[in-house]
Amino acid sequence: MNATIREYIGQFTGRDVIYLPNPGTAGDSVSAAATYQALDRARARYRTPRLRAFNPAGQFIIYGGGGNLYGRSRYAYRVLKRVHGTAKHLTILPHTIKDVDDLLSEFGSNVTVIARERVTFDYISNLPRRYETLLMDDVALSLDVEALLEEGDRFNPPAMLADFVISRLLRSSGHTGFENVKRYLNPGPIAAELKARPPGGVLNCFRLDNEATDIEIPPDNIDLPIVFMYGVAPPPVANHAARSLIETLAKFDEVRTNRLHVAIACGLIGKRTLFYPNNYYKCEAVWDFSMKDRFPHVTWMG
Repeated sequence: MNATIREYIGQFTGRDVIYLPNPGTAGDSVSAAATYQALDRARARYRTPRLRAFNPAGQFIIYGGGGNLYGRSRYAYRVLKRVHGTAKHLTILPHTIKDVDDLLSEFGSNVTVIARERVTFDYISNLPRRYETLLMDDVALSLDVEALLEEGDRFNPPAMLADFVISRLLRSSGHTGFENVKRYLNPGPIAAELKARPPGGVLNCFRLDNEATDIEIPPDNIDLPIVFMYGVAPPPVANHAARSLIETLAKFDEVRTNRLHVAIACGLIGKRTLFYPNNYYKCEAVWDFSMKDRFPHVTWMG
C-alpha cells in the first residue's frame, strides 16, 4: 500500500480542486463524506460543479472512489473519458475497475489510478500504461465516524422522492433493476419507522439491483442505502445520508448484508456483521485487502 488516502489528498493543500463524487446510494455518500473530511483536513479549495458546468482544462480533478468503472456504459467511464485529456492532473480515488482497457490506454502521465484491492491493482498495473498506479484502502475506511455524528445537520431531505428522481439517480450510476427498488420511492415512512424502532434485532440488508446475487431475499429485507439515497454533493447532503445510514445500522444487534459500504460502516462502528458476496469479486477483494484483519466482528460468508 503506497499511502493512506489522507496522506494522498494532503498534496492538494491550498490548491483549487474539482471534486466529482461517484454517484449512487447512501453507501457512496459514506465515501463522499470521508473524502470531504480529507479535503477539509488538507485545506484544499474544492468545489463540486455539475459535469456540464465546468471546463476540465488545466484543472486538478479528483474523481470519487467506488465501484463504478467497469464497462463503457458506466457513468464513471463517460466522465473520465471527457476530462482526462485536458486536466492538469486527474486522480481516480480507490476504485474497483475492470473491462475498460480502451479507456486506460488513453490515460497519460497526468492521471493517477488508485485501486482499492489487489485484483484491480494487478489489472491496471499489468496493462501497457503511462498513468501512475497506486493501491490504497477504500475511501470509506478513512471516515471519522465520531466527527460525522457530532456534526449538526444542515439538510432536510424530502419526504418523498419522485419516481423520475430515484430512477435518474440509479441509472446515472449504471444501476439496473429499477423495478426491484420501487418500494423505496417513498422513503419517508421507512426512514421514520427505522428511527422509531427500539434497539436490537437483526437487519437484513441485501442489494436488489444489478449486483444482486441468487441469495434468497428475506421478507423483512431493507436495502438501506436506497432508503437514504439523498445524494453525494454538496457536503451537507452527503453527510446527512452517511449519518442516517450509520445511525440506523447502530440500532441493530447484527447486520447481514452484501453491500460493501454497509459492511464497512458496520466495521467502523463495531457492529456484528455477516458479510456476503455481491455478483462479482468486489466485496471479497476489498474484504481480503482491507477488512479481514481490521474488523474481527465482521465475518465473511463467501
